[in-house]
Amino acid sequence: MMMMLMGMVSAATITASVDRTQLNAGESVQLTLNVQGSPDDDPDFGPLQKDFDILSRNQSSNMQIINGSISSQKLWSLTLMPKREGQITIPSIAFGTDHSNAVTIHVSPAQTSRAGNVASDIFLQVKVEPKQAYVQAQILYTVKVYIATNVNNASLTEPKLSDADAVIKKLGKDQRFDTNYLGRAYQVVERRYAIFPQQSGRLRISPVTFDGQVIQSPGFGMNIFQQFGQTKRLRSEAVDIDVKPIPPGQQASRWLPATRIQLQDAWSQDPSKFHVGDAITRTVTLTAEGLTAAQLPKIIRSTPAGFKVYPDQAGLEDNNADSGITGVRVEKMAMIASRPGHYVIPAITLHWWNTRTHKAETATIPQRKIEVLPAIASSDNTATTPPVAQNAPQANSTAAPAQDSTAIANVKIDNKTQPGFWPWLSAFLALGWLVTLVVLILVQLRNKKQPKNHNPVKAKAEKQETLKYIEKNLELTCEQGDPQDVKTALLKWAAARFPEQTITSLSDLAEKLGEPASSQIKALNQVLYSPSAANWKGKILWEAIQNVSKQQPGKQVEEESLAPLYP
Repeated sequence: MMMMLMGMVSAATITASVDRTQLNAGESVQLTLNVQGSPDDDPDFGPLQKDFDILSRNQSSNMQIINGSISSQKLWSLTLMPKREGQITIPSIAFGTDHSNAVTIHVSPAQTSRAGNVASDIFLQVKVEPKQAYVQAQILYTVKVYIATNVNNASLTEPKLSDADAVIKKLGKDQRFDTNYLGRAYQVVERRYAIFPQQSGRLRISPVTFDGQVIQSPGFGMNIFQQFGQTKRLRSEAVDIDVKPIPPGQQASRWLPATRIQLQDAWSQDPSKFHVGDAITRTVTLTAEGLTAAQLPKIIRSTPAGFKVYPDQAGLEDNNADSGITGVRVEKMAMIASRPGHYVIPAITLHWWNTRTHKAETATIPQRKIEVLPAIASSDNTATTPPVAQNAPQANSTAAPAQDSTAIANVKIDNKTQPGFWPWLSAFLALGWLVTLVVLILVQLRNKKQPKNHNPVKAKAEKQETLKYIEKNLELTCEQGDPQDVKTALLKWAAARFPEQTITSLSDLAEKLGEPASSQIKALNQVLYSPSAANWKGKILWEAIQNVSKQQPGKQVEEESLAPLYP
């Protein structure tokens, strides 16, 4: 009986159709494949990738049995983005031995973003400054997306550079504000980057691409399997920058191109006069506008003989502002004088290149003269000439007050056993050396347990950057519910979860993941780019990501290194 029913199924008939045959560059086309009957195999969409990007695909099916006759229908709906202009043929799609018909469309050049005095619903603007820069100097790149309609599933690609070694850093969160352009209200999403080229010559910043589905209400007779909206793709202009080499006469080993550099020092107490044995802390701060903290060199300092110096690990910090990145390097060291005298703390000098004036400049902390006084004696050691007994011979006519013999005896004993402050100073210095020796022994014992060339700072960073740590951060970020923070944490999780792949946008991640994570990521994109986004819940996204995390173990990830900048 089953064989009879299978024989009653009609041969597969596959019909391909599009929602329109005339469109502009940057606009999508909807391809629908209507399959009547049972095809020989699943469809092969590979031939489409020559001339199209497949933005989305949906499938539905329906089967009916009427009076013993079986009829089945399947619908495949694909959103395609043409890769070029002109006449393009959508090739026949193979379902095993069954094939669909081919369809031809015509793609016209893209319309200008602003025609006359009428502005488009969505358009992009990019800005770069300066257009001439020095190697390793900061370049600011700004992208603005102007949106005057409701957009769903929107995404913006990251800039790509012709210099493979160039370093690019995103500056803070996306900025959102409202503006009026040509009499029309827009919501603007602004994204800023700092770029540090590593090679002289021409640097090309490739166009960034915006993808978004303009939301429309379904009309009467619209195919219910099609998305209610036209997907649009916009590309910015490519930007070329002239990167200058290091000027003649400047040393590459101390090349510091910045807009402003400051050197400052501070002391834990007035260094003009202090005493032997006093521990005084000197803090030197190097601040550079237009450079990252990792680019800043070690501050070269010298200390006169007669001081013991205990340097601390340098502190590095990057501060983001409208003018770009300001790097800060802080170095501290404790100084202890071992003998009194007059000393000169040498000046600190740093050579750098002013990218605004195109001149070499010098930042300096002047030398400082200090006086080291002898160690302060204890209050017990400051007694004057002790009193004498009544029957003792007098040195002059002024006699000491009479005291009982017990008190006099005690004073005499104290004078014999107190040699001054020097034994206390010796004991203090000996204790300091003992503590130093113990610390050195402990460090050596720890180093024996660690692999050669072990870097404790890097080890700590690697420990924190495990996938488990990143997933916990993503969970907390989702609970807090800030969409931009969630996006940043989600892309960092994607880099750790799929280290062998390059995922630079939420669209890439949504395509990589299955449901329900894909839908939740698209909802996040809608919140980021739509002026009238619905109430979004980060906890739902986290639940979807948890399902992905359970599929296979992740891999450890390291934070992107800026080492190529600084040989």
